[in-house]
Amino acid sequence: MEASLNTQLANAVLAVVVANDRLDHFREVTSQARRDETTALNNANQAQKHFDELVAMVKKLAPRETDWKRHGGTPVNAGP
Repeated sequence: MEASLNTQLANAVLAVVVANDRLDHFREVTSQARRDETTALNNANQAQKHFDELVAMVKKLAPRETDWKRHGGTPVNAGP
């Protein structure tokens, strides 16, 4: 026997409410993930900047006529 129209409507309303609640939940999860991604990207950029500053300092303090003093920046013998 098929459920009454009232029961079908009540079940449909419940399904909409549950679906909307899940949608809200996953929108919040997505939003938090975006914020976390931005934070991670900022941290990676900060670390890279610090690394670049240290490499620049090594180059600046390198003895004359060494590969680090060359404007290319990479030692001549670098490679596989």
